[in-house]
Amino acid sequence: MASGTIKAVLSRSDVANNLTTSTAGKVLDASQGKILSDQIGTLNSNLEKLNSESNTTNDILVDALNVTGTKFFKAGSSYTGSVPNSFYKYGTFEVFTRGTTKIVIAQSQAGEMAINTYYSSAWSGWNELALNSKMAKSATTYASHYFTSAGTKTYTLPNSKTFLLIVNTWGSADSNSSGLYIVSANLYAGNVRAIAQSNTVTVSLTDSKTNLEITASRADISFRLVEFPSV
Repeated sequence: MASGTIKAVLSRSDVANNLTTSTAGKVLDASQGKILSDQIGTLNSNLEKLNSESNTTNDILVDALNVTGTKFFKAGSSYTGSVPNSFYKYGTFEVFTRGTTKIVIAQSQAGEMAINTYYSSAWSGWNELALNSKMAKSATTYASHYFTSAGTKTYTLPNSKTFLLIVNTWGSADSNSSGLYIVSANLYAGNVRAIAQSNTVTVSLTDSKTNLEITASRADISFRLVEFPSV
């Protein structure tokens, strides 16, 4: 045997022609290299598409209605219709689907953010949130409470204001026990939008849709009601 040469006998049983074998000492059949290469190529293609999905119309709300599941839009050309202001024309948009409801979260070139909800065959209209350059008008806590037992808290909300309701639970492993809601008094039909539904809290607007009722089914539940300033 020449110096530096290794001679070995490889049994057919030591060759794995699949991508599931985990036995130590096995070698991978060369044909699996092509399969791995194709899978990596497909994954990279899907990631590229996810990160650069261009608009198909000039209206994000039209594009959103064609989404199933979740989709991210990075506008390749100007969105000229249905945006809060001109800074959103080349912005980014993420669309979430829950049943027949759509939630669109938009971020503008200037760092602004807005939310629009499609419910009962109608869009609610854009609710802008104060971010970045507008943080001087930052969101403030309108109300908060900790339930030591089951009960209801009621608040009279100012008209045409937008609120974020954050529900947390303590000492429990309940599924979906926390929640996140958007609340707007007299702003659009329905008035309460659940982004993440809680199964321990009932949230509703009563009395001409100005009184917010938050009902906890048990103790150890807290919430914070945050008011977003007008922008």
